[in-house]
Amino acid sequence: NIKSKLVIKNYNNEIIAGKNFSTNVDYDVAENHSDTISNERNATRVATQLSSEKITSYVNILFLN
Repeated sequence: NIKSKLVIKNYNNEIIAGKNFSTNVDYDVAENHSDTISNERNATRVATQLSSEKITSYVNILFLN
């Protein structure tokens, strides 16, 4: 589970936009511990990438409109 809070402020330090993001990715528990850790690491990478894409998309929509 990746949670992010985005706050955008102007030059006067006034908040002009804000949003919370949350991304969940499941992973399989393997028969041995090292494979489970590897699955968890890969899930974390995927969740981080998805979170990044959500935030980028939000900022693009916010400032392009």
